[in-house]
Amino acid sequence: MDKKNDLSVSSLSLKNNEKLINIIINLEKIIGNLYNKTINIEYAINELKNIFILINNIINENKKFIIINSTKIYDFGKYVGEIKNEKREGKGICYYKTEDRFEGDWKDDKAVKGKMYYNNNEIYEGEIENTLREVKGIFYYKDGDIYKGDWKKHYKEGKGIIFHNNDDIYEGDLKDGRREGKGIYYYNNGDIFEGEWKNSKREGKGIIYYINKDREMGDYLNDEPIGNHVTLMANGEVISTIY
Repeated sequence: MDKKNDLSVSSLSLKNNEKLINIIINLEKIIGNLYNKTINIEYAINELKNIFILINNIINENKKFIIINSTKIYDFGKYVGEIKNEKREGKGICYYKTEDRFEGDWKDDKAVKGKMYYNNNEIYEGEIENTLREVKGIFYYKDGDIYKGDWKKHYKEGKGIIFHNNDDIYEGDLKDGRREGKGIYYYNNGDIFEGEWKNSKREGKGIIYYINKDREMGDYLNDEPIGNHVTLMANGEVISTIY
């Protein structure tokens, strides 16, 4: 065999991207020489087998191989974006049949961080784990409320701030999506309640700071004042009230 027609792939010990270019060159040579009948079919088949083995090795070894703007169809919808090892990984958009849409980061075929646009015009922006809102994120409700803070298994849980559509603001502890623990509630009339909460209601000890500088201290149950409440008036007067 003439050396100029030696198509052996044994010399392809280059980086993977250079190997791929060399593979294309070798394929072109094989096709050209077969057409010109300068190599026999048996030799060409053997070299093609070697090339296919090399391609398979490159795919298996190159863990950073990314296909950009690929589309995958699922039973639940369509994904458009980056794919690694046949899994969604990198930046991408998933269009669900429910008309929900997620745009953001993917890892190991799962959404991990981005924006979820729900079909009822609500939006979640933040971290996701196993399809659930998790760790930290912002939720824009269709009624105009906004929550910014911690999440656990799809529920508001931990520390957070709720901006209500009537301009009230709650800042503090939450559990299972409700105000629970210690927190501060800023009423739109300027009054402020600071104290304990349970099931989104004032429960336990608390203080109300009125806009006129009066302060009322006492216990609460089911959002209502109970027992003895002491009010420190702005003028220095002290008033005790039994509920």
